[in-house]
Amino acid sequence: MVNKVILESNVPKFIVIPSAHVEVLQALADGWAPKQIRVNLNISHSTYKRRLTGVSGVATKMGTGTLAHTIAESFRQGLIT
Repeated sequence: MVNKVILESNVPKFIVIPSAHVEVLQALADGWAPKQIRVNLNISHSTYKRRLTGVSGVATKMGTGTLAHTIAESFRQGLIT
């Protein structure tokens, strides 16, 4: 999967988001539980935790304060479907 590039909400510049973080963000948006994410993406618990930390970094880059806001903004920007 290719890295995604989206426009930040508050600043007119682009940021790069690793595809692994996008996969977890998409899974969270789809309502998957952590165990479902690990099983369906075939990743370990520690890898899941690292990617979840990456999703928090995505939220910081996007200027969103909550996971719900990050998911909503990701939908709006076309990062996830």
